[in-house]
Amino acid sequence: MARDAGHDEPPIVLTSDLSGVLPARESFPMLEATPSVSPPWLIEAFRKASSNIDLTVCYCSILGQCWIADKQTTSRHPHPVPRCE
Repeated sequence: MARDAGHDEPPIVLTSDLSGVLPARESFPMLEATPSVSPPWLIEAFRKASSNIDLTVCYCSILGQCWIADKQTTSRHPHPVPRCE
């Protein structure tokens, strides 16, 4: 991505992996480019590419009910699924 944006410096992007329980109505950043750690050109590249980035998330409740949400359905309309794979 750095070369595509015309830069040679390595970008810093924070990624996360949740292992455990996320309380109801809480959010969890999985991919984050912030001014405190990422150069402005990288933040702008993510902003420009956001319409081409597809994200699908499968999650389950502690009761074993699972859902899939993606960028198009948003978090307001997840689809129930038997399990996450």
